[in-house]
Amino acid sequence: MRAAYGMNYGPVDDMVHVVDDAPKPNLRDALGASKSKDWAIIRTLAVALAPGDVRVLSGKTKEFQGPKAFPHVLGGDVCGQIVELPQSTSSSSNEEGDSKKSKANSGNYFQVGDVVLARFYEKPIGAMGEYALIHTKCCDRIPAGMSPEEAAALGSSGVAAMCISKRINPGERILVLGAGGGVGSHFIQLAKNVSGASYVMGVSNDSKRLTAKPLSCDASIDYTNEDPFTFLDRQINSSNEEPFDVVVDFAGIGWKRLLEERKRRKKTGSSPIVKSAKEGGRYLTCATEQPWFEIHSIWGILKLFVFQNLWRAMYSRLPDMIGGTRSTLPSYSFVMALPSNREPLTETMQLVRDKLLVPSIDPRGPFPFTTQGVREAMKLQESRHAKGKVVVHVADL
Repeated sequence: MRAAYGMNYGPVDDMVHVVDDAPKPNLRDALGASKSKDWAIIRTLAVALAPGDVRVLSGKTKEFQGPKAFPHVLGGDVCGQIVELPQSTSSSSNEEGDSKKSKANSGNYFQVGDVVLARFYEKPIGAMGEYALIHTKCCDRIPAGMSPEEAAALGSSGVAAMCISKRINPGERILVLGAGGGVGSHFIQLAKNVSGASYVMGVSNDSKRLTAKPLSCDASIDYTNEDPFTFLDRQINSSNEEPFDVVVDFAGIGWKRLLEERKRRKKTGSSPIVKSAKEGGRYLTCATEQPWFEIHSIWGILKLFVFQNLWRAMYSRLPDMIGGTRSTLPSYSFVMALPSNREPLTETMQLVRDKLLVPSIDPRGPFPFTTQGVREAMKLQESRHAKGKVVVHVADL
């Protein structure tokens, strides 16, 4: 089959190639799993890239996210049409996705011919081929009328945005850092349309896009023209405007800046841009400060994702009299927002059906399923300047 390969660890232009002789996946590849009935084969229609795809190719987390062997098929979030399920008959599992229904898999939940969205399971690899092996517990049908490219864009980003939006309360004022990326573009819609935020300000390199439909931020800042923290400090302290209730950080830059602002306020006596933990202020993030972090041991994982975040959470909640910042900084929370089950995907798809969420795709795509097209998509993802999700079109439905 045709597939986008990562030939080894290294630069995109050297390692990414689309080939025509990759082996097709089959259900026997999953038979070693404890629950092989939870796998299916799809004919791939579209694949959305994510930071993990770039990280895998870099080799910086190879001990945990690397492929078992090279070359490996790129991509993890995918939309496609089911062509084979465990125990399905040969007549209902042909390569064209025959509409005859199969009585197998997950309590008959899926049938051959269903068009589904699946996000990666365990590792973000294996999606960008004409056929892909997917885990059906991280999978659901897409709404009628939704394009495969739109569906793929919601695989990880839509779910993460939905999970984090549940932490927003009605009437709150929200500052969103990294609002223009995949998760940010979906989160700001949900913050307004579902959570009931009264005011959302987004920060990205395209402020006009943030205030236009369907994102519809109340206000925006282009960080390439003005430092958002300096701007907000000036705005809040000159107009007696209320500080934000919540900072949601998808860029990984906010916490250190808030610490710097806290030191400055001690000298100037100015008001903070976000409420303190004592006042109910919160800082939510699912991003690390170094997007292409390097980890080669369990200790590295614990240090980055457990100890650092646990310390910040405690530090921000402890009273000032014992060395904390409860009265001067918002409470810190690192949110793990990609559950390994179907329910969050189902809920995200329902939000689309209810017209509360519109999939956001970078206007430079969808990219073609060619060596040059996939390379351009990977480099755009690597740049961290995508406007929405970076999507590759693999085949027509």
